[in-house]
Amino acid sequence: MNRFNAFSALSIFLFSGCLEERLFPPFESLSLLESEVQIEYGEEYQLSVEFSESFPSQVYWKSKDESIVEVNNSGLLIAIRAGTTVVSASSMDYSNTPECLVTVHPTNFLFQEPSIKFNSTKEVIKRNETRTLSSEGENQLVYRGENDHVRSILYTFDKGSLVTAVVFLRSNFTSREDVIDFLEQRYSREEYSSENIWYKGERYHALYLEDGSLGMRVMYQGR
Repeated sequence: MNRFNAFSALSIFLFSGCLEERLFPPFESLSLLESEVQIEYGEEYQLSVEFSESFPSQVYWKSKDESIVEVNNSGLLIAIRAGTTVVSASSMDYSNTPECLVTVHPTNFLFQEPSIKFNSTKEVIKRNETRTLSSEGENQLVYRGENDHVRSILYTFDKGSLVTAVVFLRSNFTSREDVIDFLEQRYSREEYSSENIWYKGERYHALYLEDGSLGMRVMYQGR
């Protein structure tokens, strides 16, 4: 084939592709029945698609944060931990990509988490805390527990800024399993030992601790 014929063949191929795209463009309207979904930890929820023309050959599902929500090939949501993320659907047959905002709520409310704003001053913590202040030192604030599960809450400061917050729990009212479940519903586990478990939050770590001297507790510190 000479150079002219090769060029002509390529031109016809490209023109045919463009013509086919004009005559048979991807359909524009693929949508989800749900634009926002709220589910509880451990629950499943089935998302449903709507389409303007023919049934799509295949729908592709994607979760922006699979540590919060997983989604399978049929659009079934699986709540992994508390938080909010976006799940989207797409198809080669449709040009748009609809999204659904998914919020997962915890079901375990064993205790109220501390006011976790690291580098905050004591005055900021005192404004945000709703529990009763039991004592105050130069570098610490101590609050009474809000229920039978909690002995106290300790905030420690360095150079006037919050560095750690610790929730001390009553072992006679609270089981290790309940505390771990509380944390698993909210955070991603990082490390594990027989007595300590590290969890990762968006801006801080949560650490489950248990020993004979200080008992069972959860410590929060900045990342």
